[in-house]
Amino acid sequence: MVHCDAVAAKRTNTFFIAHFHPLSPSSFLLSPFPQMVLHIFNPSHDEALGFGSPYYVPTKAAMLLARERCTLPELWAKPGDAILLTDDRERPVANDTDKPFLYVYKRELTPKFIHKITRIEPWGWNAYLRHTLRRLGIPDTLLPTDEELEHRRRLSSRETAITLLHRLTAKDETLAGRATWCTTIEDAWQAVRTYGRAMAKSPWSSSGRGVFRVEAEDNVIPADARMRNIIKQYGGIAIEEFCDRVQDFALEFYAHTDGTVIYAGLSVFNTSVGGNYMGQVEGTQAELQTLLSALIPWEAIERCTQRLIHHLQVLINGNYSGPLGVDLMVVRKEGQLLLHPCVEINLRNTMGHVALLLSKS
Repeated sequence: MVHCDAVAAKRTNTFFIAHFHPLSPSSFLLSPFPQMVLHIFNPSHDEALGFGSPYYVPTKAAMLLARERCTLPELWAKPGDAILLTDDRERPVANDTDKPFLYVYKRELTPKFIHKITRIEPWGWNAYLRHTLRRLGIPDTLLPTDEELEHRRRLSSRETAITLLHRLTAKDETLAGRATWCTTIEDAWQAVRTYGRAMAKSPWSSSGRGVFRVEAEDNVIPADARMRNIIKQYGGIAIEEFCDRVQDFALEFYAHTDGTVIYAGLSVFNTSVGGNYMGQVEGTQAELQTLLSALIPWEAIERCTQRLIHHLQVLINGNYSGPLGVDLMVVRKEGQLLLHPCVEINLRNTMGHVALLLSKS
């Protein structure tokens, strides 16, 4: 299993290290680097996206993860970039071969320091993070607009994932996966009866929260109450056909500002029975491809990749740039192994992208 808090890939920059060691905000003010990106690892992103308000409060689990792994951006940051630390995390000590980055606390985001920032790259953008950064003095020129936030939130929802699933499966009977977006409790129960066994999911969720199994013959009262609450809170609920999952994996992409989407690589991961993320499967791209090819013809995955690129470009339409990933599954249905082409869209950095970076380090 790949550990996401693994030591970052080695990077060297002799001039910077020699003159600014260890790195700190005060040393940066004399730095030769004219531009700087501020990187933020905010693992509460998915929860905050679902809450949909600037006044979300991160869970204890999310805060602990942020403290443990706030230096994760070392993997993709460039020399001279800054990485935001949690207040209770020690500043990493640089050595002669790695960590040519600035490590900054919130209290060190002075107007003079903020003036050096040319871009902010968080794990994911949401209303809570923007509100937090505004309170720290970050100007709106470095923050997404209301329209950009709403667009990203909508694209990250399961309603969009269902739309993409329908487009992928419409003319390909070899693919598995049926799902319905429901805006009334009557439609939700109709979808459950159609599928027999189903998974009910809120539009946005994290670590299995807001996801539960429903069957047509279930005791209606508790399931009905949960589904009604989700519909009331979010305006709709995803009802997905229950699938006998064999293997989870993801196709990782990168969206460019010109609207193009390129394939970045393959990641394979494990989940619990309840769907909670359990960690990445180690391996080179060739090894992971061999693993999946033993289950599904690789040509089918390649074909799906190209179709995903096309549909993602249409859906995103140039309104997002950065890393993203689509979760897929190999499922067993009526004795056959089939490809489920779209379980979820993650319009943010992903652990799959982290695994790709680690495999190249």
